[in-house]
Amino acid sequence: MNRNIIKQGQSYTLTLPKLWVEKQGLREKDEVNIIQREGELVISNKDTTEVIKEINLDLPGINEEAIVTFLSNAYRSGFDKIFLNSSLDLQSVQKIVDWYFLGFDVFEYKKQLVIERVSEPSNDTFDSIMKNQFFVIGEIIKDVYNPNVDILQKKVTKYSNYLRRCLNKSSFLSSDKIFYGEFIGDQQKLARHCYHLKQQGGNKLSPLWKEVIQAFEILRKAFFTQDYKILLSSIVHLRKLLRDDLGSLLKGNRVVGYYTALALQEIYRSTSPLIGIIYSQRDSESI
Repeated sequence: MNRNIIKQGQSYTLTLPKLWVEKQGLREKDEVNIIQREGELVISNKDTTEVIKEINLDLPGINEEAIVTFLSNAYRSGFDKIFLNSSLDLQSVQKIVDWYFLGFDVFEYKKQLVIERVSEPSNDTFDSIMKNQFFVIGEIIKDVYNPNVDILQKKVTKYSNYLRRCLNKSSFLSSDKIFYGEFIGDQQKLARHCYHLKQQGGNKLSPLWKEVIQAFEILRKAFFTQDYKILLSSIVHLRKLLRDDLGSLLKGNRVVGYYTALALQEIYRSTSPLIGIIYSQRDSESI
């Protein structure tokens, strides 16, 4: 949201959104905490003195895929420093961090690997990464059999991890976190379905794949225009496809039909949290 700066004497003031003030239970003359970061101010009704969150992950004998899962959950939960004890060497862990964790790097300290934050999420970065997320998923959907889909899928996971970390570390309202968390998860699953389609579906798409491309474009447009009305006809159409035309989806190559149906279902499912996001944005702009 945008606010105009008002000059009063030698100082400058800003108005606070009425909805935010009421949700925080604040009243006139109450104090708020302000933290100045590069390019932004964070306003909170709590003491937001930064505390570095640390966690020790003792994972000897665990395979790499499972280690990625443990690290991803620590990262998304908002931990800033992760001490890792595993069978993986520095080079292997560095590769994992480069693929999946924005803003983090790996160091070796006293023969132990430390995965540590080197930059922190912000609301501006969140918006930028959301745009990147939509772009990458759109590229995957338009050309599922592109040889670079594996790389693009890893990017989607990396962006999703970062966005979830932002939700835990930044000043989002609780309702926003719920809707955004669900929406980001649905988008990640959509990209995963496309990836599995490439891996298992041969080299031909269902004739109904054009519906996936069109529905995703409508979803993207609704998100960036914050206009839920754009979704209305798409919701009705997708519901009809999934309810009445599922049989035709599964004709021919059943694997292709199966993942086409899953992709359509994921887009349909995404419309619900997106409407919640749009409503929350409108509420937060009320003064």
